[in-house]
Amino acid sequence: MGSMDHSSINSVVFSDFELVTKVLENSKSLTAREISSAVTEFGIKWDKGQSNSALYKMLAKGLVEKDTSQGTRPYWRLSTENTKSLTEPIEKIKVLNKNPSRDEFIPLRAISEYTIILGENLVEFAVNPASSPNDPYISCDWLDQKIFVAINSRHPYILRGVSNELILAEFLLFMALDAICEWRIIKDQHLMKVHSFIEIKDKILRNLN
Repeated sequence: MGSMDHSSINSVVFSDFELVTKVLENSKSLTAREISSAVTEFGIKWDKGQSNSALYKMLAKGLVEKDTSQGTRPYWRLSTENTKSLTEPIEKIKVLNKNPSRDEFIPLRAISEYTIILGENLVEFAVNPASSPNDPYISCDWLDQKIFVAINSRHPYILRGVSNELILAEFLLFMALDAICEWRIIKDQHLMKVHSFIEIKDKILRNLN
């Protein structure tokens, strides 16, 4: 599922965000190439492209900072505080224009308005502008008890089916459920626990208000 091409370190599964954080916790700042090399030392095949993909997603969430003062290659470090500015331009999802009299774009409200708490997990949303129509509808990463969901606004289903704010709000809820279920299954693999995606989702749905 997008960036959820998971790898194991000592049989524990880590997301891309966790791998970057693990490396940067032990260094003041590193380039994307140096981060890739450090992850490779864990026995995980990780190239510069994967580092950059994770780093720019983390930058959008205020989890890392980029320093371009040392040359052409940026250096990255963990943020000391969340630097995400809600005054930045709001992303828009383009949808099928069934009515010529209305705007064919649905604006995504500020990221904080799309934060959902399900059980013990906080789920945050963003739009992935680098996605293509062939990519999955969402990609996910996690850090601690927080799950980050990047929406593929170019996905055919979203273009056809998400035609107003009400549908988008409902769709976001089910994307959050999908992300949590996937996270549970992936994280518990090393414990040899067997989960049913539908059973996990059903249990969460029953506990919603």
